[in-house]
Amino acid sequence: MTSTAIPASVNNPLQSKNSVNPMFILSFLFLCLMLIGLVGLGAWSWFGSLEESVPGMGTLVPEGKVRTVRAPVSGQVITVHVQENQPVKKGQVLLELDPAPTNIEEHRYSAEVGLLAQEARALRTAATFKDPTVTPALSGTTQGAWLQAAHRSYQAKLASANMNIQVMDHQHQEALQRVDKATQVLATSEDLLTKYKGLYDNGAMAEVPYREVERTVQEQRGELAEAKESLAARQFGMEQAKQQLAEIEGSFQEQVLARLTEVEKQLVEKSHNVRQTRLTKQYQVITAPVDGVIHQQIIHGPGDVVQVGEDLISLVPEEMALVAEVRVTNQDLGYIKLGQESALRLDALPYTKFGRLEGSITAISPTSTQDETGQVFYTVQITPDQQYLTLDDKKYPIKSGMTLTTDIITREKNILSFFTEPMNVQLDKAFRDPSNR
Repeated sequence: MTSTAIPASVNNPLQSKNSVNPMFILSFLFLCLMLIGLVGLGAWSWFGSLEESVPGMGTLVPEGKVRTVRAPVSGQVITVHVQENQPVKKGQVLLELDPAPTNIEEHRYSAEVGLLAQEARALRTAATFKDPTVTPALSGTTQGAWLQAAHRSYQAKLASANMNIQVMDHQHQEALQRVDKATQVLATSEDLLTKYKGLYDNGAMAEVPYREVERTVQEQRGELAEAKESLAARQFGMEQAKQQLAEIEGSFQEQVLARLTEVEKQLVEKSHNVRQTRLTKQYQVITAPVDGVIHQQIIHGPGDVVQVGEDLISLVPEEMALVAEVRVTNQDLGYIKLGQESALRLDALPYTKFGRLEGSITAISPTSTQDETGQVFYTVQITPDQQYLTLDDKKYPIKSGMTLTTDIITREKNILSFFTEPMNVQLDKAFRDPSNR
């Protein structure tokens, strides 16, 4: 006889009623976990908070006044030895201007000074009535030709005057001899007349011979008077000839000294020009006035033409603190206040390696600025807590001109508000829109 197995549930009805489905248990546990998660999420959204920040981009700039290097002279830039953000030392060459035009001027002024010096030496010699030494270089100039012509004219006039003096001297000597001779003859005749007068008075001599001697004496006295007049005339002519000689010498010397005064004046001016051009050549090599960092290179490079006083390079002096100038939009400005904390991330020092630079807002521009694209922004100044970042116990100083991004922490915001605020905005718009009424 074949026996058939009976299920246990049939034999034990009570066991069948009390058994629990495993899927029900899993579903119940999952539901409990979801409820716990929703309660936790609600509590976190209600009680938790996140920092709300305003993003911005900017640059590190000097906090104080930068030193502007200006062009001491005009010229064309031929070499620029530095670039922005480069450290420099006092006296280091920043850029050079083309010295070629100045070299041409210096050569021209030096040549003029040389010719003027030669002319001055020749004029000083001529002023002493000596033959001036005119160099070949000087003889080819107008001034040298004038000096040679003036000296030749002086020599010709001097020779004529000396010849006239010689003639007058010869005539003076002849007149003097005539006076001496007439004086001697008259003295002899007067002695004879005195002797004859005694004889005539005593009756020892006839009247006719006596009167003859007396007439002779009168004639000789007239001749002596004429000789003396001639001598006086020759003496006067001699004095005039000597005076003419003195006038010739004086006139020549006066011309030479007048020209010498003018030459010496020009020599001073041209010598000053030479010194000035040499000084200009020194100024064409422009150096850093202090130790620091190149903040901005205003000139573009070789070939630029600069004028005296024109800005060339701005330099941040060493030890000057840097601040971040950050641009923020008009929409974000309302959330920003002085003293708010900010985190700076430098592009040159990645924050993934170097971390962020903490700081706080110290200034907010009162007016907006518009960039070349037409975007309106405000400038916010953030002062870092320190002037360096650290990596592996090594300090890396921040430098002027470094670009950065920042997060300005404006407030701590309830997490739930991140979900409710957009809904409130949409509801507000819906109620304000007349088409929805």
